[in-house]
Amino acid sequence: MHALRYHGRSCAPFYWCWAAESTVIDSCRFRFLPILEWLPYYNWKEYGLKDLSGGITLGCILVAQSLAHADLCKVDLIHGPYSCILPPILYSLFGTCIHSSIGTGGLISLLTGEQLAHYGDLEQRTHAGAIFTLLVGLVITMMGVFRLAFLVRFLSKPALSGFITASAILIMASQMKPMLGLPKSDTGGIFAIAWFHPNELADLRPTTIAVSLGALGYLSIIKRLKSLHWTLRMLGDFKELSALTFFAIAASRFASEFGVAVVGDVPAGLPGLSLPLQTKDDVALAKEMLPGAIMVALVTFLSSFAGAKKFAMQAGYQVIAINELLALGFANLGGAVCGAVPTQCFGLTLGGNGTGRVAQ
Repeated sequence: MHALRYHGRSCAPFYWCWAAESTVIDSCRFRFLPILEWLPYYNWKEYGLKDLSGGITLGCILVAQSLAHADLCKVDLIHGPYSCILPPILYSLFGTCIHSSIGTGGLISLLTGEQLAHYGDLEQRTHAGAIFTLLVGLVITMMGVFRLAFLVRFLSKPALSGFITASAILIMASQMKPMLGLPKSDTGGIFAIAWFHPNELADLRPTTIAVSLGALGYLSIIKRLKSLHWTLRMLGDFKELSALTFFAIAASRFASEFGVAVVGDVPAGLPGLSLPLQTKDDVALAKEMLPGAIMVALVTFLSSFAGAKKFAMQAGYQVIAINELLALGFANLGGAVCGAVPTQCFGLTLGGNGTGRVAQ
């Protein structure tokens, strides 16, 4: 390359300094906002339609999934879908796993519900949930700022595996009551009812049990029938979405007649944006919930990073722990402003890829 000239003097040293400085700036920019590095090279013609269909599929699934997770969090149900609006956008800007799906998760929702269970009525718990999400976001963000991702190395794999497996069992057990049609009560879960209050089992609803078994059977069988016909293949590829469609249509027509409980009316429109910490009582409540928020923040990062890292290895790229911490932190901070519950990289990461989705 020819050296630059200025008044007859070589400007090569100045040029190389400028080029080096520009490279450093670009590197810092890409490190902080990874989307600036991969988005310009995204193949819209090849992947755009696939990602659009995958996004629509996951969005529809998230509506039902987040409603169920909001119930686990013991907050107003509409705040489940509210949790899936701003957090995915923020994660896509700062995260390094381009295949991750961000939303509510069963494990985090179960832990959040345990923390919020004793905070007054539904409205008070919903407000406390937004403060709790803000705390979780602050803790995860601070972990990223102070580069504390190395702490996960001190957790043993057997302990983590046992914790996640036990959480999955608890989540399934928590869904047994609504699957059997039992009314909500303070007598505990299905095992507590069977052992201490067996008389409540008289409230079992056969129609609700039939709907639950039908949904489980459909999800288990439809994918195995994909090779029989092209329509079955389409239903199998989008089994969650097709199940939601079929059973929602059936519930809208026959739920009231057969006594199947439904979600009912939910508020329309987008959530309002406001900082959940408004009064001294809110600050006092935040201090009280901080230990639980630290625990949920650690579990959020562990469960999210494990899934993102596994998928990135399969796809042939790397995820950066610091970026994941900042992305998850910012996602929860943004979610708290619109009244969300804590969010994570959830289990539909691999499922989303199965629908043909390539990137966020």
